[in-house]
Amino acid sequence: MVIFDTNIIIDHLRAKKHSILWELSNEYYLEEIGISIITITELYTGKSTIKNEEEERMLSVVSSLKICDYSYEIAELAGKLRRDIKPDIAFPDSIIAATCIANDAKLATLNKKHFTGIKDLKLAF
Repeated sequence: MVIFDTNIIIDHLRAKKHSILWELSNEYYLEEIGISIITITELYTGKSTIKNEEEERMLSVVSSLKICDYSYEIAELAGKLRRDIKPDIAFPDSIIAATCIANDAKLATLNKKHFTGIKDLKLAF
């Protein structure tokens, strides 16, 4: 499984022509592709989702992906990552990283530096 970071979805929604999401989808077409449930929260934080057509566009992208739920295991692991990783990892990023680890999934992100120092996290590229 490959889990896309929120920035992969945002890059796709903002792209005028070609986005990294399509490249990754083609590269990992034999694997299940998902997102963390926190990505939904992050996407709705964007002001563009106020417009119905933009919200529908965003939903059409994420509807084809597996949405990985937030569980006790992920909450505990995310908390430990925030406690133990220095420099601090942002709250949403800790949940995304923990989701990947708990699901034995690779993370596809455009911001690798946000996830440095997480020993059990596998990056997709």
